[in-house]
Amino acid sequence: MKRMLMTAAMLGMIAACNPEGAGDRETGAVDSDYQTRAGGPMDSAATGTSGVGTTGATANGSGDTRAAGETGALTDAGILSRIALSNQMEVHEAQLAQRQAQRAGVKELARTLERDHSASLEKVKGMQARAGSEADATNRAAALEDSPDDNADLAGKTGADFDKAFLDRQQKLHEENIRNFENQYLSAAQDAELRTLIQQTLPTLRQHLSMIERLQDQQ
Repeated sequence: MKRMLMTAAMLGMIAACNPEGAGDRETGAVDSDYQTRAGGPMDSAATGTSGVGTTGATANGSGDTRAAGETGALTDAGILSRIALSNQMEVHEAQLAQRQAQRAGVKELARTLERDHSASLEKVKGMQARAGSEADATNRAAALEDSPDDNADLAGKTGADFDKAFLDRQQKLHEENIRNFENQYLSAAQDAELRTLIQQTLPTLRQHLSMIERLQDQQ
């Protein structure tokens, strides 16, 4: 009788072990199947091949890499540096034209350019001083890099040759400045005073360009 009870107990233990082993195998099969089905997205996200993974890695969270690249590309200090450098260039060339130009109209244009760009330069310097950005070497270097070609060719010209070269260069500079003010500076500027300066400068630049083109037509 004892032997039968022991046998029954052993059979019960064996039976109890088998479902548990089967459960483990079933759980293992489910885990394996989940990993197989989920492995593609998970692996691709880790390697950056998934659309979501790549977007998060290369952009600013929105997927717009151009917006991320443009944001902060041109600061208020950078804008001021560029405007200051442009004004300095204009004043220098206007002074040169007053010495070397032949036509009275070109000399008059040069005096107007010197007056207006000197006034603009003083405003910019004041804003730089208040913002503490006048000595920002990084912004100045960037402004120099983005500035148009230098005016070395003007210095060696006189008379009618100088007049033509000066007017052609001034046309190029003012067209470029107007584009920069309209398409870059105005949209990038954050400071209200700087935005006002940009808006007030544009009509003056357009007036200069109109004067330049009239003189070119008279050549």
